[in-house]
Amino acid sequence: MNAIKYQIIKLNIASAGEEVAFNDVTTNKLYRKITGIKISAPSANLSELIFSSPLTINNEEIFPEDFELKNLTTGQEVAPDNTFYLLNEEANNSTVTGKVKDNSAAQGFVAYSIRIYLRLENPRS
Repeated sequence: MNAIKYQIIKLNIASAGEEVAFNDVTTNKLYRKITGIKISAPSANLSELIFSSPLTINNEEIFPEDFELKNLTTGQEVAPDNTFYLLNEEANNSTVTGKVKDNSAAQGFVAYSIRIYLRLENPRS
């Protein structure tokens, strides 16, 4: 088994103002901890994205409603190992839920995808 597994939650935003829920995500049961999270989205859309309901892990709030997703991203100047927001949450078949909303104007809207990366690990005790 790999020391680290990256689990990806992919969301498609098809229209301006759309809200997309992810309610049925469970983490890999072979990993004990969620040690990081990061968001990947087109830079033109980042300032318009929020969690429209809290991001939760096992019903525990991690990020509140109205949290801007741009706070979970980094630029190209950051080393790949440092791009994750650090967490220390239970993995092992945990349930991850939330809603993402695009707050952009309809004029000139182009559909796009968001990826939420969860870093799963089995840290040494």
